[in-house]
Amino acid sequence: QEIKDICRGLKRTLIAKEFRSAGQLCQHLETMEWQ
Repeated sequence: QEIKDICRGLKRTLIAKEFRSAGQLCQHLETMEWQ
């Protein structure tokens, strides 16, 4: 749920520039360590 909240908080324009698809964004977040 935390990742979903972060995705909602990020601006879609910034996401579109760095990530072409939501799949790449989620994959990028999964590689990060959450503590």
